[in-house]
Amino acid sequence: MQFTRQQIFAEEKLILRALCARALPSLARKRAMHLLSVYHWQDENHRVIYRALELLRSAEPETIRENLAASATRCGFPDVDVEPYLSHDPLPNRDWLALIRSLGSDATTTRNETSS
Repeated sequence: MQFTRQQIFAEEKLILRALCARALPSLARKRAMHLLSVYHWQDENHRVIYRALELLRSAEPETIRENLAASATRCGFPDVDVEPYLSHDPLPNRDWLALIRSLGSDATTTRNETSS
């Protein structure tokens, strides 16, 4: 599946919102974090939020809500706005792991095409 740059940004943000809300079952969350550890984030703020979430790996949503900004600061990025990732808006019912895999393959294709 090919995504536009704007679609990639939107899907990355949804994935991060799902991780912040702990919308994925524990095993799926661990797998998602593993897959994302090698993912090339297209939006720099998304990379920062992911790194901050890694520091809060086993935290519950309320702890994430309370500590995400501090975690981003510890990663060296005190100015990242974390509020959009902590939204209470309902998340779509998605196959998050399939989305992560498709974004990863699309990003690999995009990198290979731009380096040719």
